[in-house]
Amino acid sequence: MKYSVPKVCLLILILKLFGMVEIATASDKRLATGMENIRVLLFDQHPTNTLLFFGYNGSISLQSQNFQSSIAQGETGARISLQNGMIVYERNGLRHASKEWLISAQDTSFIRLLHEQAGWRYYKGELRLTVENNRKIRVINRVGLEDYVASVVGSEMNFDNDEALKVQAVIARTYALWNISLFHEEEEYELNDHILNQVYMGELVFKPQYRKAAEATRGEVIMWSNKLIMAVYHSTCGGRTTSNENVWIGNALPYLIGVEDNGACSASPHRNWEYTINRNTLYNLLRPERFDTVTGLEIKHRDSFDRVTLLALNSRNASHEITVNNLRLLINRHSGPLSLRSSYFTMEKSGDNYIFTGKGLGHGVGLCQWGALGLAESGWHYHDILRFYYKGVDIQDYSQLQGDGFRLARF
Repeated sequence: MKYSVPKVCLLILILKLFGMVEIATASDKRLATGMENIRVLLFDQHPTNTLLFFGYNGSISLQSQNFQSSIAQGETGARISLQNGMIVYERNGLRHASKEWLISAQDTSFIRLLHEQAGWRYYKGELRLTVENNRKIRVINRVGLEDYVASVVGSEMNFDNDEALKVQAVIARTYALWNISLFHEEEEYELNDHILNQVYMGELVFKPQYRKAAEATRGEVIMWSNKLIMAVYHSTCGGRTTSNENVWIGNALPYLIGVEDNGACSASPHRNWEYTINRNTLYNLLRPERFDTVTGLEIKHRDSFDRVTLLALNSRNASHEITVNNLRLLINRHSGPLSLRSSYFTMEKSGDNYIFTGKGLGHGVGLCQWGALGLAESGWHYHDILRFYYKGVDIQDYSQLQGDGFRLARF
């Protein structure tokens, strides 16, 4: 999982998740049960100006309003690029320009593409290409829900244990359906392909175990009191998870209660870590405009699970409070996502440096992925792992639920 979310986007996401911003009146029942296809915005973090398309395991079709072509596996690919506000197709000396293109996979085939920054990707379903603000190509993937889940399993959890992968499949499906229900009907897509929702890198064709996990859990979602839960998760809890209200705006959710993991995530490379930063570098990152100088940083508050929630940045005449989430955001944006890895840390000043000694990676709420692996390797069934991290929940087949949609377990 990656953690460099833009500050504004992260705030909007958190407010949406906890119902603190206005959304469609029927949001809790917007998503019909039995939904088969979803729309995912691709490459939003990487401006797209050129793509190369190929067929894989069969043929793909490319069409605009008055042009159509197909590419079989092994044939020359097509170059698609943004030129003068138009999306231009070029292949074998043929050139055609259009404002919109539809690329479709046929039957068992995949759309194989090369992105300038993201590299090789494989996609099921179809890709809709349009021009966004005359600056880049917008790519939206319409894909089956279970195909999406199979990808997220491997994109978010690179393990080989079958039971742990089933855990991730159920979470990925639940989290996707929750997020879809928060989007307005008129939007062109429901999900992003990065951590604003979940990491989705398309079909991982050389890792069939991920699809196997999605198929083995087909349709399963996590419910609390007959409502869909917000199935948040993180890489490594470092020994204990925490409750949602300690991290984000909003009321306590009874299924997101912190738990001791009894050493389940001990194998994680992020179980223990240390990070050192020069004090002046840190002060410059954190200093409010009204502060001429900074005299120190101190921890002001921890939650009941010993995670830092609030710090104070001091000057000669004033003190400025900063949340641990903002501290992590600023430091990790400057030094990389594996710098200040979690809020579960101690801090000491040593000479010209601050030394953070911590445990875990991520926000610490909900399921710990490395903990799930540890429990799976100890022989736990994936349903029991889910019930360990999410309290009082049931695992149900969402396609069998009665009524015209979901209610969301939020308060």
